[in-house]
Amino acid sequence: MSCTSLKEMNLSGCANLTSIGGWWGNGAFSGCTSLTTVNLSGCANLESIGINSFYGCSKLPNLDLSPCANLTSIGDKAFMSCTSLKEMNLSGCANLTSIGGWWGEGAFSGCTSLTTVNLSGCANLESIGKNSFYGCSKLPNLDLSGCANLTSIGEKAFMSCTSLKEMNLSGCANLTSIGNDAFDNCVTLKTVDLSQCNKLTNDLIMRFTRPALPRSSTIKRFSKR
Repeated sequence: MSCTSLKEMNLSGCANLTSIGGWWGNGAFSGCTSLTTVNLSGCANLESIGINSFYGCSKLPNLDLSPCANLTSIGDKAFMSCTSLKEMNLSGCANLTSIGGWWGEGAFSGCTSLTTVNLSGCANLESIGKNSFYGCSKLPNLDLSGCANLTSIGEKAFMSCTSLKEMNLSGCANLTSIGNDAFDNCVTLKTVDLSQCNKLTNDLIMRFTRPALPRSSTIKRFSKR
């Protein structure tokens, strides 16, 4: 915590590592402002990344969690204010069930350089918590079509994602909850695919059209089947 000169962390041989940080939020690598490399390539048994774990690691450019097949949860503020983080690869995290938690302080909130989030293999993801991607102002699109078990998107989860143009929720057949202001101030959002989201009520669908989006925005593809 606050090892401000730490540049590289190699955990590739830690085959029995099950958690980074915990639920008390002390932040395993929080404030490591020089950290640029984290290697988790051999951490197949990693199950959780706790609250504040990489909070404020402002020079970390990317993180590949795809080898972490048993990862189930990413805690609140885990990567909050990682302002250089551009790419997050979660494609191999088949057991991931939650991003963010009960506190709602945003797992990736304030990651203002984030342009790529790969969730293509996250079939068991159930919840995206409150404020999870709040203020990720360079994120252009997000494909959640492979997240068949997604049930809830929390309040303000994507608020002020001002570059977000496309949101694909087409395979989210179990989605039943979209929190207030989840897409508020997404001023460039043009395409939302809700096909197969048959459990969404009309009231929840309206959250994409009012008041979240400005009058100048349009929804090009907006369907239920």
